[in-house]
Amino acid sequence: LDSDSLIPGGNTKYCTVMIRRRQISERGKCKRENTFIHAMAGAILDVCKAQSVKACKVGRKNCHTSDHSFKQTLCVLQGFGYYPNCAYVSFPKFKKISLACTGLPRVPVYVDP
Repeated sequence: LDSDSLIPGGNTKYCTVMIRRRQISERGKCKRENTFIHAMAGAILDVCKAQSVKACKVGRKNCHTSDHSFKQTLCVLQGFGYYPNCAYVSFPKFKKISLACTGLPRVPVYVDP
């Protein structure tokens, strides 16, 4: 989730800056991919209120799909880096999102690819 997508240096540095700022990694290594959804938190929480629930692509059974598309940025690791010196390339996306949601009230715990 990223409601503040203005990063000095433009989109070419967006992923690298945001992933480093948020200390995103996988078991102490550079994460291969990460998606940022550009929306306010309330809009994301509304997806978890959707009545339609389906199986997620990764085996979870509690995925909710949005009714509309969201602006997103897909970040892909560029080459090989050692955390925290990871470099990413960014790809803009505009599509519906699927979220695994749990609890009462439901909150997102995973973005289904």
